[in-house]
Amino acid sequence: MHSRFLFAVLLMVAFLAACSEDPEGTDATTSRPGLDAASLLPDAAAGPGADVGAAGSDAAAQAGSDAATPAEDAGPPDASPTPVDAGVPSDAGSPADAGPITTCSEIPAARCMINEDCAASEVCKSFSETLELHCCVAGSRGTRGVGELCDSDLQCAYGRCIVRNDGQGFCSGACEIDLECPNSTMKCSPFFHWCYPRDAGAPPTSCSQVSLDPCFFNDNCETDQRCENVATPEAEVLCCTVGARGNLGVGEPCASELECSYGRCLGGLCSEACDFDDDPCPPETMLCNDIRGMCQPL
Repeated sequence: MHSRFLFAVLLMVAFLAACSEDPEGTDATTSRPGLDAASLLPDAAAGPGADVGAAGSDAAAQAGSDAATPAEDAGPPDASPTPVDAGVPSDAGSPADAGPITTCSEIPAARCMINEDCAASEVCKSFSETLELHCCVAGSRGTRGVGELCDSDLQCAYGRCIVRNDGQGFCSGACEIDLECPNSTMKCSPFFHWCYPRDAGAPPTSCSQVSLDPCFFNDNCETDQRCENVATPEAEVLCCTVGARGNLGVGEPCASELECSYGRCLGGLCSEACDFDDDPCPPETMLCNDIRGMCQPL
């Protein structure tokens, strides 16, 4: 029994040795072209999960491809969507439309007093009557001349409408003396050198203001005129007015120059012209004022 088992082992060894010999010098594992023994074995470096990972990648790729299909069918996105209408922007207005301000720099604009302080295309506009604030803004200038009635600076060529004490406005203008203003309604301001309205009802300060000729006594006027004070006793303005002359002589009591033939009533007595050579003054009540050239009360 033992000898039979041993014999079988020897036969198996001999058979295996014969199979391991390559009579043509070729590796049995490479007898099939295109196959490599290593390719038949799993890659040790990749690990046992390599095949699972590859399978997962293929599945993900297939799923991604299928998922992309609806987006492709939807077409390319619109690169220029319709903008939302934000509405028309509100107009901020021009500096000329600005409300009350405290300085011209808030607009911004240059400060001015009259139109001539601004550029030719600008007008001097009032923005605060209480602060006397005027600024240069774009606009057309007024056309009304000095002395014309107005309600606004913008109506006047000079850029100033000055209100009289009764509320009536007059366009101003540049001046140096009263005669350069409409004397019946305006006078020249010595500070601004603008024509300013005279107060309503105020007595005149010159004959030109009331379009009359000045005088000192009756003989300075035409024969049908007399020399009359058209202002006040404290501030006489003697002008030639049409009317009858008085007939009271020198030294006679009087209440007005209109009662005296000479046309002057001084201190309640009618006066007369006098000089060194001709002195008609009553010595009891009057004397000759050589400087004034007329009799005056003692």
